Amino acid sequence: MEVEDANSGLTGDHGAAHAPGDSITLVFTDMVDSSAAKQASSLGDSAAERDVAFLESIQSRHVRLIRECVAAHQGREIMTIGDSFFLTFEDPRCALLCSKEIQMRLRSEPIVTAQGRLQLRIGIHMGTPQYFENSWYGTDVDTAARAQSIGSPEQVIVTEPVQQALGNLPDVSIRPLGAFDLKGVGEVRLFDADYDAHGLRRARVPSIEEARSIERMNLAEPEIVTMDNNIILILLKGRLVLGPQMSHLESEIQTLAEDGASRVILDLEQIEFADSAGLGLLLQASGAVRAAGGQLLLAAPNRRLIDLFKLTSTTQLLSIYPDRAACIAQLS
Repeated sequence: MEVEDANSGLTGDHGAAHAPGDSITLVFTDMVDSSAAKQASSLGDSAAERDVAFLESIQSRHVRLIRECVAAHQGREIMTIGDSFFLTFEDPRCALLCSKEIQMRLRSEPIVTAQGRLQLRIGIHMGTPQYFENSWYGTDVDTAARAQSIGSPEQVIVTEPVQQALGNLPDVSIRPLGAFDLKGVGEVRLFDADYDAHGLRRARVPSIEEARSIERMNLAEPEIVTMDNNIILILLKGRLVLGPQMSHLESEIQTLAEDGASRVILDLEQIEFADSAGLGLLLQASGAVRAAGGQLLLAAPNRRLIDLFKLTSTTQLLSIYPDRAACIAQLS
Protein backbone atom coordinates (compact mmCIF):
# COMPACT_ATOMS: atom_id res chain seq x y z
CA MET A 1 0.00 0.00 0.00
CA GLU A 2 1.30 3.45 -0.88
CA VAL A 3 1.43 6.13 1.79
CA GLU A 4 -0.51 8.56 -0.38
CA ASP A 5 -3.53 6.25 -0.13
CA ALA A 6 -3.44 6.44 3.65
CA ASN A 7 -4.65 10.03 3.57
CA SER A 8 -7.74 9.41 1.43
CA GLY A 9 -11.17 9.33 3.00
CA LEU A 10 -13.43 6.89 4.81
CA THR A 11 -16.90 7.71 6.04
CA GLY A 12 -17.37 8.11 9.77
CA ASP A 13 -16.29 10.94 12.04
CA HIS A 14 -13.42 9.20 13.81
CA GLY A 15 -11.71 12.40 14.91
CA ALA A 16 -14.63 14.25 16.44
CA ALA A 17 -13.81 13.17 20.00
CA HIS A 18 -10.07 13.67 19.65
CA ALA A 19 -8.73 17.01 20.88
CA PRO A 20 -6.43 18.82 18.41
CA GLY A 21 -2.78 18.44 19.38
CA ASP A 22 -3.31 15.27 21.42
CA SER A 23 -1.15 12.29 20.50
CA ILE A 24 -2.71 9.32 18.78
CA THR A 25 -1.19 5.96 17.88
CA LEU A 26 -1.29 5.04 14.19
CA VAL A 27 -1.05 1.45 12.98
CA PHE A 28 -0.68 0.11 9.45
CA THR A 29 -0.87 -3.55 8.49
CA ASP A 30 -0.14 -5.09 5.11
CA MET A 31 -0.29 -8.59 3.70
CA VAL A 32 3.00 -10.11 2.54
CA ASP A 33 3.07 -11.22 -1.14
CA SER A 34 -0.63 -10.49 -1.60
CA SER A 35 -0.35 -10.15 -5.40
CA ALA A 36 0.98 -13.68 -5.74
CA ALA A 37 -1.71 -14.98 -3.38
CA LYS A 38 -4.47 -13.36 -5.48
CA GLN A 39 -3.13 -14.69 -8.77
CA ALA A 40 -2.57 -18.29 -7.68
CA SER A 41 -3.84 -20.72 -10.31
CA SER A 42 -5.33 -22.89 -7.57
CA LEU A 43 -7.97 -20.21 -6.99
CA GLY A 44 -9.48 -20.55 -10.47
CA ASP A 45 -8.94 -20.40 -14.20
CA SER A 46 -10.07 -16.84 -14.85
CA ALA A 47 -9.19 -13.59 -13.08
CA ALA A 48 -12.82 -13.23 -11.97
CA GLU A 49 -12.84 -16.72 -10.47
CA ARG A 50 -9.59 -16.06 -8.66
CA ASP A 51 -10.88 -12.76 -7.28
CA VAL A 52 -14.00 -14.38 -5.86
CA ALA A 53 -12.09 -17.32 -4.40
CA PHE A 54 -9.50 -15.02 -2.81
CA LEU A 55 -12.16 -12.86 -1.20
CA GLU A 56 -14.13 -15.83 0.11
CA SER A 57 -11.32 -18.09 1.32
CA ILE A 58 -8.60 -15.63 2.34
CA GLN A 59 -9.56 -11.97 2.51
CA SER A 60 -12.83 -12.40 4.41
CA ARG A 61 -11.07 -14.38 7.16
CA HIS A 62 -8.21 -11.88 7.24
CA VAL A 63 -10.58 -8.91 7.61
CA ARG A 64 -12.65 -10.63 10.29
CA LEU A 65 -9.57 -11.53 12.36
CA ILE A 66 -8.19 -7.97 12.22
CA ARG A 67 -11.51 -6.43 13.21
CA GLU A 68 -11.95 -8.80 16.14
CA CYS A 69 -8.52 -7.89 17.48
CA VAL A 70 -9.05 -4.16 16.99
CA ALA A 71 -12.36 -4.28 18.87
CA ALA A 72 -10.79 -6.26 21.71
CA HIS A 73 -8.10 -3.61 22.22
CA GLN A 74 -10.20 -0.44 21.93
CA GLY A 75 -8.92 0.49 18.51
CA ARG A 76 -10.59 2.12 15.54
CA GLU A 77 -10.52 1.09 11.92
CA ILE A 78 -9.94 4.19 9.81
CA MET A 79 -9.86 2.43 6.45
CA THR A 80 -8.99 -0.65 4.50
CA ILE A 81 -7.18 -0.38 1.20
CA GLY A 82 -6.82 -3.63 -0.67
CA ASP A 83 -5.09 -5.95 1.80
CA SER A 84 -4.03 -3.19 4.21
CA PHE A 85 -5.57 -1.68 7.32
CA PHE A 86 -5.14 1.79 8.78
CA LEU A 87 -5.99 1.72 12.50
CA THR A 88 -5.76 4.16 15.41
CA PHE A 89 -5.51 3.73 19.16
CA GLU A 90 -5.57 6.20 22.04
CA ASP A 91 -3.01 4.11 23.95
CA PRO A 92 0.20 2.83 22.30
CA ARG A 93 0.16 -0.19 24.61
CA CYS A 94 -3.22 -1.20 23.21
CA ALA A 95 -1.85 -0.76 19.70
CA LEU A 96 1.08 -3.07 20.39
CA LEU A 97 -0.98 -5.69 22.21
CA CYS A 98 -3.49 -5.66 19.35
CA SER A 99 -0.65 -6.12 16.85
CA LYS A 100 0.71 -8.97 18.93
CA GLU A 101 -2.69 -10.70 19.03
CA ILE A 102 -3.09 -10.30 15.28
CA GLN A 103 0.27 -11.92 14.58
CA MET A 104 -0.24 -14.71 17.13
CA ARG A 105 -3.72 -15.54 15.88
CA LEU A 106 -2.52 -15.70 12.30
CA ARG A 107 -0.18 -18.40 13.55
CA SER A 108 -2.67 -20.31 15.71
CA GLU A 109 -5.54 -19.88 13.21
CA PRO A 110 -3.62 -20.01 9.93
CA ILE A 111 -5.15 -18.61 6.76
CA VAL A 112 -3.58 -20.71 4.04
CA THR A 113 -2.67 -19.23 0.65
CA ALA A 114 -0.93 -20.84 -2.31
CA GLN A 115 2.32 -19.35 -0.95
CA GLY A 116 1.77 -20.78 2.52
CA ARG A 117 0.41 -19.26 5.72
CA LEU A 118 -0.81 -15.67 5.36
CA GLN A 119 1.64 -13.24 6.97
CA LEU A 120 1.48 -9.54 7.81
CA ARG A 121 3.87 -6.66 8.39
CA ILE A 122 2.77 -4.10 10.98
CA GLY A 123 4.11 -0.60 11.67
CA ILE A 124 3.22 1.58 14.68
CA HIS A 125 3.91 5.29 15.18
CA MET A 126 2.62 7.89 17.61
CA GLY A 127 2.14 11.56 16.76
CA THR A 128 -0.25 14.44 16.25
CA PRO A 129 -1.68 14.13 12.74
CA GLN A 130 -4.44 16.36 11.42
CA TYR A 131 -8.01 15.12 11.08
CA PHE A 132 -9.31 15.95 7.61
CA GLU A 133 -12.08 14.58 5.40
CA ASN A 134 -12.93 11.73 7.78
CA SER A 135 -9.35 10.49 8.09
CA TRP A 136 -5.98 11.35 9.57
CA TYR A 137 -3.47 13.27 7.50
CA GLY A 138 0.18 14.36 7.71
CA THR A 139 3.77 13.27 8.18
CA ASP A 140 2.93 11.15 11.21
CA VAL A 141 0.59 9.04 9.07
CA ASP A 142 3.26 8.68 6.42
CA THR A 143 5.78 7.66 9.09
CA ALA A 144 3.59 4.82 10.35
CA ALA A 145 2.95 3.57 6.82
CA ARG A 146 6.61 3.75 5.82
CA ALA A 147 7.67 1.94 9.01
CA GLN A 148 5.31 -0.89 8.13
CA SER A 149 6.59 -1.06 4.55
CA ILE A 150 10.17 -1.93 5.52
CA GLY A 151 9.19 -4.69 7.94
CA SER A 152 9.84 -8.35 7.29
CA PRO A 153 7.09 -11.03 7.40
CA GLU A 154 5.45 -11.33 10.85
CA GLN A 155 7.36 -8.31 12.11
CA VAL A 156 5.95 -5.50 14.24
CA ILE A 157 8.01 -2.31 13.89
CA VAL A 158 7.59 0.66 16.23
CA THR A 159 9.05 4.16 16.05
CA GLU A 160 10.99 5.86 18.82
CA PRO A 161 8.01 7.80 20.24
CA VAL A 162 6.13 4.52 20.63
CA GLN A 163 9.15 2.79 22.16
CA GLN A 164 9.50 5.57 24.73
CA ALA A 165 5.79 5.54 25.60
CA LEU A 166 5.38 1.79 25.99
CA GLY A 167 7.30 1.19 29.19
CA ASN A 168 7.52 -2.45 30.21
CA LEU A 169 5.10 -4.83 28.51
CA PRO A 170 4.88 -8.46 29.58
CA ASP A 171 6.34 -10.90 27.07
CA VAL A 172 7.36 -8.16 24.61
CA SER A 173 10.98 -7.10 24.03
CA ILE A 174 11.74 -3.88 22.16
CA ARG A 175 15.09 -3.95 20.35
CA PRO A 176 16.69 -1.22 18.21
CA LEU A 177 16.92 -1.69 14.46
CA GLY A 178 18.72 1.60 13.80
CA ALA A 179 17.91 4.76 11.88
CA PHE A 180 16.19 4.52 8.49
CA ASP A 181 15.71 7.07 5.75
CA LEU A 182 11.95 6.79 5.17
CA LYS A 183 10.71 8.08 1.84
CA GLY A 184 8.97 11.43 2.19
CA VAL A 185 9.66 11.51 5.93
CA GLY A 186 13.41 11.55 6.58
CA GLU A 187 15.56 9.84 9.17
CA VAL A 188 13.58 7.87 11.76
CA ARG A 189 14.78 5.48 14.46
CA LEU A 190 12.90 2.17 14.39
CA PHE A 191 12.59 -0.75 16.78
CA ASP A 192 11.61 -4.40 16.49
CA ALA A 193 8.82 -5.45 18.86
CA ASP A 194 9.59 -9.07 19.66
CA TYR A 195 6.17 -10.33 20.74
CA ASP A 196 6.85 -14.07 20.52
CA ALA A 197 10.40 -14.53 21.87
CA HIS A 198 11.55 -15.04 18.28
CA GLY A 199 14.60 -12.84 18.72
CA LEU A 200 15.47 -9.81 16.65
CA ARG A 201 13.76 -9.70 13.27
CA ARG A 202 15.69 -7.66 10.74
CA ALA A 203 13.98 -5.08 8.56
CA ARG A 204 13.67 -5.75 4.84
CA VAL A 205 16.18 -2.99 4.06
CA PRO A 206 19.43 -2.06 5.82
CA SER A 207 19.47 0.79 8.31
CA ILE A 208 21.51 3.90 7.53
CA GLU A 209 24.29 2.57 9.77
CA GLU A 210 24.24 -0.86 8.10
CA ALA A 211 24.27 0.68 4.61
CA ARG A 212 27.30 2.77 5.52
CA SER A 213 29.04 -0.28 6.96
CA ILE A 214 28.34 -2.27 3.78
CA GLU A 215 29.66 0.61 1.70
CA ARG A 216 32.85 0.71 3.76
CA MET A 217 33.29 -3.05 3.38
CA ASN A 218 32.79 -3.04 -0.38
CA LEU A 219 35.68 -2.58 -2.75
CA ALA A 220 37.47 0.72 -2.29
CA GLU A 221 38.87 2.71 -5.21
CA PRO A 222 41.91 0.74 -6.41
CA GLU A 223 45.32 2.37 -6.07
CA ILE A 224 47.47 1.82 -9.17
CA VAL A 225 51.24 2.28 -8.84
CA THR A 226 53.90 1.97 -11.55
CA MET A 227 57.03 0.37 -10.09
CA ASP A 228 60.51 -0.38 -11.41
CA ASN A 229 60.79 -2.68 -14.43
CA ASN A 230 57.38 -1.42 -15.64
CA ILE A 231 55.57 -3.47 -13.04
CA ILE A 232 52.02 -2.25 -12.45
CA LEU A 233 50.89 -2.76 -8.85
CA ILE A 234 47.14 -2.60 -8.16
CA LEU A 235 46.34 -2.30 -4.45
CA LEU A 236 42.87 -3.53 -3.53
CA LYS A 237 40.95 -3.12 -0.28
CA GLY A 238 37.54 -4.31 0.95
CA ARG A 239 35.26 -6.96 -0.51
CA LEU A 240 35.51 -8.20 -4.06
CA VAL A 241 31.79 -8.57 -4.73
CA LEU A 242 29.35 -7.78 -7.50
CA GLY A 243 28.79 -4.05 -7.79
CA PRO A 244 29.80 -0.86 -9.58
CA GLN A 245 33.22 -0.72 -7.90
CA MET A 246 34.13 -4.12 -9.26
CA SER A 247 32.94 -3.17 -12.74
CA HIS A 248 35.22 -0.13 -12.54
CA LEU A 249 38.18 -2.32 -11.55
CA GLU A 250 37.46 -4.68 -14.44
CA SER A 251 37.48 -1.71 -16.83
CA GLU A 252 40.75 -0.40 -15.37
CA ILE A 253 42.52 -3.75 -15.86
CA GLN A 254 41.17 -4.13 -19.37
CA THR A 255 42.50 -0.67 -20.26
CA LEU A 256 45.92 -1.52 -18.80
CA ALA A 257 46.05 -4.71 -20.88
CA GLU A 258 45.08 -2.85 -24.06
CA ASP A 259 47.73 -0.23 -23.32
CA GLY A 260 50.39 -2.95 -23.23
CA ALA A 261 50.88 -3.55 -19.51
CA SER A 262 52.69 -6.88 -19.39
CA ARG A 263 53.62 -7.14 -15.72
CA VAL A 264 50.67 -6.67 -13.37
CA ILE A 265 50.32 -7.51 -9.68
CA LEU A 266 46.93 -7.57 -7.94
CA ASP A 267 47.67 -7.13 -4.25
CA LEU A 268 44.88 -8.96 -2.37
CA GLU A 269 46.30 -8.57 1.13
CA GLN A 270 43.45 -6.24 2.20
CA ILE A 271 40.67 -8.09 0.38
CA GLU A 272 38.50 -9.65 3.09
CA PHE A 273 36.13 -11.64 0.91
CA ALA A 274 35.29 -12.47 -2.69
CA ASP A 275 32.07 -13.88 -4.08
CA SER A 276 31.63 -15.80 -7.34
CA ALA A 277 31.56 -12.52 -9.28
CA GLY A 278 34.84 -11.49 -7.66
CA LEU A 279 36.42 -14.81 -8.59
CA GLY A 280 35.16 -14.34 -12.13
CA LEU A 281 36.81 -10.92 -12.29
CA LEU A 282 40.18 -12.37 -11.22
CA LEU A 283 39.96 -15.03 -13.91
CA GLN A 284 38.87 -12.53 -16.55
CA ALA A 285 41.59 -10.04 -15.60
CA SER A 286 44.25 -12.75 -15.70
CA GLY A 287 43.01 -13.86 -19.11
CA ALA A 288 42.94 -10.30 -20.48
CA VAL A 289 46.54 -9.57 -19.49
CA ARG A 290 47.70 -12.99 -20.70
CA ALA A 291 45.95 -12.47 -24.06
CA ALA A 292 47.95 -9.24 -24.46
CA GLY A 293 51.18 -11.20 -23.94
CA GLY A 294 51.68 -10.33 -20.27
CA GLN A 295 51.40 -11.80 -16.79
CA LEU A 296 49.01 -10.99 -13.94
CA LEU A 297 50.02 -12.28 -10.51
CA LEU A 298 47.92 -12.39 -7.34
CA ALA A 299 49.70 -11.39 -4.14
CA ALA A 300 48.90 -12.32 -0.53
CA PRO A 301 45.38 -13.76 -0.71
CA ASN A 302 44.03 -14.66 2.73
CA ARG A 303 43.08 -18.17 3.77
CA ARG A 304 39.44 -17.58 2.85
CA LEU A 305 40.38 -16.66 -0.72
CA ILE A 306 42.78 -19.58 -1.03
CA ASP A 307 40.02 -21.94 0.12
CA LEU A 308 37.74 -20.40 -2.54
CA PHE A 309 40.37 -20.99 -5.23
CA LYS A 310 40.78 -24.61 -4.13
CA LEU A 311 37.04 -25.23 -3.88
CA THR A 312 36.49 -23.96 -7.41
CA SER A 313 39.61 -25.65 -8.82
CA THR A 314 40.96 -22.33 -10.10
CA THR A 315 44.40 -22.47 -8.46
CA GLN A 316 45.89 -23.76 -11.73
CA LEU A 317 44.30 -20.94 -13.71
CA LEU A 318 45.66 -18.16 -11.48
CA SER A 319 49.23 -17.22 -10.61
CA ILE A 320 49.13 -16.99 -6.81
CA TYR A 321 52.03 -15.87 -4.60
CA PRO A 322 52.29 -15.52 -0.81
CA ASP A 323 53.20 -11.83 -0.85
CA ARG A 324 54.01 -8.81 -3.00
CA ALA A 325 57.77 -9.36 -2.78
CA ALA A 326 57.45 -12.85 -4.29
CA CYS A 327 55.45 -11.42 -7.18
CA ILE A 328 58.04 -8.69 -7.82
CA ALA A 329 60.83 -11.26 -7.78
CA GLN A 330 58.98 -13.42 -10.29
CA LEU A 331 58.35 -10.52 -12.68
CA SER A 332 61.85 -9.10 -12.36
